[in-house]
Amino acid sequence: MTASSSQSPQRSVADALGLLREHRRWFQALAISWIVLGVLAILVPVAAGLAIELILGWFLLLGGVAQLVHAFRVRPWTGFALGLVWALLNVAAGVILLAFPLRGVLTLTLVLAAFLLAEGAAKLVLAFRIRPDASWSGFLLSGGLGILLGLLLWAGFPGTATWAIGTLVGVNMIFGGFAIWRLARASA
Repeated sequence: MTASSSQSPQRSVADALGLLREHRRWFQALAISWIVLGVLAILVPVAAGLAIELILGWFLLLGGVAQLVHAFRVRPWTGFALGLVWALLNVAAGVILLAFPLRGVLTLTLVLAAFLLAEGAAKLVLAFRIRPDASWSGFLLSGGLGILLGLLLWAGFPGTATWAIGTLVGVNMIFGGFAIWRLARASA
């Protein structure tokens, strides 16, 4: 049994709170950056949406090329065929997103709806796990908002796709930033 698995839950929480207190300023800086970036995304939602789509396209393309090189470097490996397919799928997805950014925004809008629903559910679980802590309601609110935004985005598709990615990511970042800020302040 490892030392960390033999600790009591109270000890783990105390250790986590101690680390949070020690790095409170970093949590506050993270919160402020999320809030500022969220406001910028709301102010220019079309640009933010296209930027998110293009960055994802480049990441998929470059990651796929790296995977392709890797697949050929370890060709005798039994996973060569799967690695090659994975690489080609990443390259193809990246090229498609870069070649057709507006269509990519439509697709990403649906992906964003699913992400917001899943992230919202995860934040709700976290909220109830830290419920005795004063910051739990911030995560509860952020999680509920994530689920609400995901449902609204799904219901308004495809009309909301032109502005939704930038706006909803911005709103989600602002609420997430405030939740992190509140957690950092509660540790003081």
